[in-house]
Amino acid sequence: VLFRSSWLAQQGLHAVQTLLAFSLKHSWPKVVPASGPAAPVFRFAPCQTWDDVLSGVRKHRMEFQPPFSIALLHLETPTLANADTGASNCHKSFVHIICTHAFSDGFTSFPLITDLAELY
Repeated sequence: VLFRSSWLAQQGLHAVQTLLAFSLKHSWPKVVPASGPAAPVFRFAPCQTWDDVLSGVRKHRMEFQPPFSIALLHLETPTLANADTGASNCHKSFVHIICTHAFSDGFTSFPLITDLAELY
């Protein structure tokens, strides 16, 4: 009797696993290329103030089309002329990266962050 109930339990477990695998496979969203013109993956936005940078990030986030997009927000602010270099403007750039979880999860984003840190 113990052998028979063990066999039934194994068959029941196999049936549940098969049902769950089928359900997950058919309910998971499919990532396919969008039809029509492709959205640009890279965007450049010149900014005059910090508020322009923040609004550029918001706009980039709102216009995001999966699976991946990068925005370079270039802030150019007038400063006093530097006596040593003669520079009259301060240039700063901010990189804003958006990607879907299907493209990169939290663990696999570390190599990208490491590469960006080395580039910096």
